[in-house]
Amino acid sequence: MKKGIKILLASSKYMPEYSGSGLRAHSLYKRLIDKCQDISDLVVLCGSETENRSFSYTYEGFSINRIAEKRFLKLSGNPFIRRFHIWHNFQKEFKASMNFLNNLLPRPNMVHIFGKNYVTAAATHYAISNSIPLLIELCNEMSSTQVHVPFPIRFFLNLSPKDKFKYVCISERLKRVCLSEGISEENLWCRPNPVDENKFFPVSSEQKLELRKQITGWGADVRLLCYVAKVIPRKNHIMLIDVIEKLPDNYRLFMGGPTVSSGIEHERDSALVEKIKQEISERKLNSKIIFKTGFFKNIDQLYKMSDVYLFPTKEEGLGTPLLEAVSCAVPVVANTIDGITDTWIENGRNGYLSKLDPDDFALKIIKAECIPRCNLLEAARKMINIAGISAIDQEYINIINSMASSEQ
Repeated sequence: MKKGIKILLASSKYMPEYSGSGLRAHSLYKRLIDKCQDISDLVVLCGSETENRSFSYTYEGFSINRIAEKRFLKLSGNPFIRRFHIWHNFQKEFKASMNFLNNLLPRPNMVHIFGKNYVTAAATHYAISNSIPLLIELCNEMSSTQVHVPFPIRFFLNLSPKDKFKYVCISERLKRVCLSEGISEENLWCRPNPVDENKFFPVSSEQKLELRKQITGWGADVRLLCYVAKVIPRKNHIMLIDVIEKLPDNYRLFMGGPTVSSGIEHERDSALVEKIKQEISERKLNSKIIFKTGFFKNIDQLYKMSDVYLFPTKEEGLGTPLLEAVSCAVPVVANTIDGITDTWIENGRNGYLSKLDPDDFALKIIKAECIPRCNLLEAARKMINIAGISAIDQEYINIINSMASSEQ
């Protein structure tokens, strides 16, 4: 890689505030900087859903600059007032972001964007206005690659695709969105989210049982199901309470995930957490379901302790956990999402696709447990060959080298 490359990493959210894309961005650059000493500088700019003040901080050796200056945290139900609230919030955070970006010296050699919000819109405008190569990660399900910009501001910003743009699509569905907008295939890289082969790998039945006892207290006499995702409505944790009631008595469920502690979605998500706890209690399922909130640092252990990993999410950009579970030789039962889960789950080979129906999910769970171990091990090997960090990181290095060289 060319020496002296300065990269601006702009993310809609960033650690320690949890987001899948923010975590992947952070993990990627921790690896790239370690592997390639020619990245001379990394500047991180991010927005936030839980904070509403701009400040700079350090996270695991990276200097982070957060822009969060929304005047209206709760948007009005009146459509006209709501548009004004959105317009005002956008203008305030966009202006603060541009003030930061215009004072960046020396100018970055490339801009790398994860997610879509007001801050990443500013970073996109900044890159195009200054003819800086732009790498855009499409991290979530979306119908358009364009950032929503309130009227009439959108007419004054540079946000349209240019020749120096390159898009990273994490699913075939997102690739189709790009192609439908006239983005050329040569400017697309369609790849899964990377899986760390040093962390996600199969373990023996003895190791599985030991992890299970340590984490849950349950032993070999139970069939253990697992689901970990941010506790928000679209992740659909609550459906799994119905599923566990459809299964034989020896089935148990471990589920949970991070929650927001503040911000505009705090009230909604807190109510969901309480609803899940209430449903478990009222149905007298406390002995069959463990529900924990928070960030699970060693999530690989949760896959490895499980007999089947569940993926009932209603919509998804990709679903990295299902890739990681397959890499651990754990079968996955997932909601059928066109161009997403059906790309990775092969019925009878590494899991089963299901309707979002408790009876169908329960049936597919029982079928998943009958998949031969040799099939699961072969699926794990194939997944690492496709999504392992070694191959994906090398491609990032190639892209960064090429883009930074074209700018210089």
